[in-house]
Amino acid sequence: MLIVLSTSGNSQNINNALIKAKELSISSIAMLGKGGGESFSIAETVILIDSNSTARVQESHQLISHILCELIEAELGYE
Repeated sequence: MLIVLSTSGNSQNINNALIKAKELSISSIAMLGKGGGESFSIAETVILIDSNSTARVQESHQLISHILCELIEAELGYE
């Protein structure tokens, strides 16, 4: 699984990684802001932060990342 974070969704390196993941049949989740940009239509799953504020988008990405890590650790029995 590929998980990417992009404030704008228009970072070429992120989009290239998402395209490659799709070619290799690797699932992808994109955490995006500012409307999602190009990444919105490339990623398999999108978590879109509905804000144009870079700081708010990045803070939201950080919170979501921590929650995902906690859920994965709990699932693996590392609580």
